[in-house]
Amino acid sequence: KSLAQAVPGVLNAFIILVLVMCIYGILAVEFWSTYGGSTGEVPNERGELVDITTPEGLPFGYEYFGNFPKSMFTMFQVLTGDSWSESVARPTIHTPDALVNIASGIFFASFFIICAVILINVVVAVLLEKMVDEEDTLGLEELVQAQANSEP
Repeated sequence: KSLAQAVPGVLNAFIILVLVMCIYGILAVEFWSTYGGSTGEVPNERGELVDITTPEGLPFGYEYFGNFPKSMFTMFQVLTGDSWSESVARPTIHTPDALVNIASGIFFASFFIICAVILINVVVAVLLEKMVDEEDTLGLEELVQAQANSEP
């Protein structure tokens, strides 16, 4: 019963989480969909060309951020903490441009903090609040009934 009452609040918090993921996913497509070009090579901090093709042989940008669904899946990977730092974030923060490196780091760190730390905890907090409220209501009803039975 209490779980069913928690569904609307949890659903609202989950919708906010998905909206934030969509915003970051759209930005990621805009920033990195062509990263690596058609050859899969990009310059690193020292100006050397580095191959960043994925295990499937596709350029990094196309594989991870080529369109909205790919980008959303990649952002979900970041959200779950599934090896995102090494495979997703690092290639974007090792470029010759220090400003791009900092901005990329802020992008992924802010996404992880907002979604994985804050919004996931909001979903859990809403769920727990509804369950605790139900227990408090049940305890109050039992107290009122006990008082009613004890009065002459």
